Formats: sequence, structure tokens, C-alpha cells
Amino acid sequence: MANQQTPTDRTGPESQALTPFVGLDGFAILLLSCLVILASFGVTLAAAVGHVIHTGLATPAEVRGFGRVLVLGYRLRRDRHLQAVYRARLDRALLLLRQAPSASVFLLGGRRRRDLPSEAEVGAAYFDTHGIAPGRIHQEGRSRHTLENLRHYRVAFPPNDSLPAVLVSNRFHLGRAAVMAQGVGLTFIPCAAETNWLAVLRRPDRLVTEALFLHWYVVGRCFSRWTGNRRMLARIT
Repeated sequence: MANQQTPTDRTGPESQALTPFVGLDGFAILLLSCLVILASFGVTLAAAVGHVIHTGLATPAEVRGFGRVLVLGYRLRRDRHLQAVYRARLDRALLLLRQAPSASVFLLGGRRRRDLPSEAEVGAAYFDTHGIAPGRIHQEGRSRHTLENLRHYRVAFPPNDSLPAVLVSNRFHLGRAAVMAQGVGLTFIPCAAETNWLAVLRRPDRLVTEALFLHWYVVGRCFSRWTGNRRMLARIT
């Protein structure tokens, strides 16, 4: 656990190695995902879009009864400042932390470039400037995408209380994030960063992108289970 001086930072040496994280298996599944979309005449992709929209519309922005707040990172600007998407997640987490003074926050997100800090580090600095005690702030700074966020969190911070965690993200992202969190076996309550539920509809391009990523993940998980490919399954669950 964190001490009272600095946030817990579970960042290992491997966080500095910005190697490609998709790999041949990932590209093969991406190709399979595209073939499934074509074979279904787009029906499976439409279903993924529908799931993303439904989750974004239905997820509340206020929750009760939690012990942890998980904040998924988002890429930083080149000047190291927060993008509006990430700031919305952090601001929502701030409200939750002030609502539950005994809860801790877990910032999930590594670095996209060698010359930038990790997303978790920038988030921790943001909380520090807003008066959150260092002992409540925990970092996981190795992750480079949402699935790694969740898998690394599960390993680095096993649950130690009976209260569920709150998973905070933007409405356009929650559909994919929730499916992946369930896939890695996390128990959580989804929470939208934006109060306005119509925020999910403001960026149609992001909805399609999220649906494509979700489709890719689900196809990969189904294929790995059907074929009994333990190596691939271990990478996504």
C-alpha cells in the first residue's frame, strides 16, 4: 500500500520498453474480425455499435457503495497536458473520492512516447493539486491500452475489501471497457465521466472506432476459446 508521502507506483522496468503490443496473433485476429464483419454484411459490427451506444446511454454518472475508483488513462498531448477526455475521467473520480473519503483511486495508464510521463503519473499529479492525500493514490504505469490497463491492475492490486470497485471512463468508451473488465474477471460498477448521457452521441467517429475495437476483442476471445488456444487466451483474459 502507499505510504503518506508518495503515491503507490507499480511501474516496472518493462514500462520503458515501448515495443509493439499487438503482435502477429493480434493482427491475425484483426483480419479475422474484418472477415466476420464482411461475412455478416456488417451485422456484427452494427451490433457492436449498438452495444457501445446502449452502454453509454444507460451508465449512471453517480454511484454509491464502493471502495476503489479505477480511472482508465488516455493519451497525453505532446505538451504533456491532459486532453479533455482524460480530464473528464479524473474530474468524475474526484467527485467520487470526495463522496467516499475512505476510498482509494487507482490510475491505470503507461506512456505512449519515451519523452512523455505515464498517464498514471499525470493523473496522480492532478489529484495531488486537488487535495487528494497521496496515501489514497495508486498508480499502474506499464499499460499501453485498455486491456493491459485492466490485466495489470488485476495483478498489481488484488481486491482486499468487500466493496466493489468503480470503473470510470467516458460514455463512448464504457461499452468496450466494461466487456474487457468482465473478460479479465473484475467485479466493478461502471460509472460515466460525463453527467449528460447524450455525450455518447457527440462523436460518431469514436463510436465506430470503439465498436471496431470491441468487435476485434470479442472475435479474438471467441476464437481463442473455440480453438483452445491457451496462448492467445492468456493475452486477453
